[in-house]
Amino acid sequence: MDIFEGMPPIDWSRFAQGSVSNPMWQSFTGLVKLCHCVEHWRNSAQSARYTRRPKPLYPQSPHMKRENQAEWDEAAEDYEARMRRAAHLAGEQLLSMSQMVG
Repeated sequence: MDIFEGMPPIDWSRFAQGSVSNPMWQSFTGLVKLCHCVEHWRNSAQSARYTRRPKPLYPQSPHMKRENQAEWDEAAEDYEARMRRAAHLAGEQLLSMSQMVG
């Protein structure tokens, strides 16, 4: 599971290092990437949940309906798993940044 797959680019020209040390700056940019990942996968999961399922071409048994519903939900669940993984990594990144400071 690659959480950075399909991510929109970040405009790094809007960020400036200033007087921040290099290790802290690298941690900060990593945190920004992870936060963007969380938002990207949250939006992807939400749009997958709200997208209407296609109507079947023929009548389906209750078993087939459940199978099709499960298949349809897999995409949103995958996006949510990526979002949770990115949020977990962002928390770890924030912890390492706080340990650098004090």
